[in-house]
Amino acid sequence: MPVELQCPTGNTGNLTLIMKNHSGESRRIRTTFVNGAPIDAHYDSAQRGEAYQNQGRLTKGGAGNALGEKALLFGNTVFTDICQGSPEDRQRYMSKLAANAETIRAQGPRTQGR
Repeated sequence: MPVELQCPTGNTGNLTLIMKNHSGESRRIRTTFVNGAPIDAHYDSAQRGEAYQNQGRLTKGGAGNALGEKALLFGNTVFTDICQGSPEDRQRYMSKLAANAETIRAQGPRTQGR
């Protein structure tokens, strides 16, 4: 579930979206925008307490893999709908992220077999 979002300033810069689950796994989508167009995207993952490892990338020229393409498409949707959306939509989404983060903290880490 999404827990953190950093939007670019204006229509150029980096969007970072972090998602976590109850097992402590994290996913990070980083998409770079220039003049409102996505030009580069990374899909990274990490286990609890470990550094992020790149799992996918897609560049403006189309080089990359399916996870990179997902990151680009998802990042572009979040950028358009939330980062450049209305202040009300942005506030609702940020409230949802805060609630998601609190839910994960309150339930603590889960392990397999539990």
